[in-house]
Amino acid sequence: MLLKLYIYGYLNRIQSSRRLEREAQRNVEVMWLTRRVMPDFKTIANFRKDNGRAIRNVCRALPVAHHSWREADRSHGFAASPDSNNANDPPQPTQGVG
Repeated sequence: MLLKLYIYGYLNRIQSSRRLEREAQRNVEVMWLTRRVMPDFKTIANFRKDNGRAIRNVCRALPVAHHSWREADRSHGFAASPDSNNANDPPQPTQGVG
């Protein structure tokens, strides 16, 4: 759970343990990630201190994993983005004006 919280902070450029604590208390996304566990800043800071090397390895692997997920989607015919013009996309319903 603390690793998920730290990765959330990494992806959202939140470095402060106190700010991660606040996010866990107020942000619905983070509440969902942590299953409403709300660690205090000291617990978050100790996790970071005790697991620094492992956390760095995970954060280094994230861009590589993201790239390989996108490549896998493309090889299976999925569009890279929802607004791309891909022949495999299902037709979108049109909405009338008014």
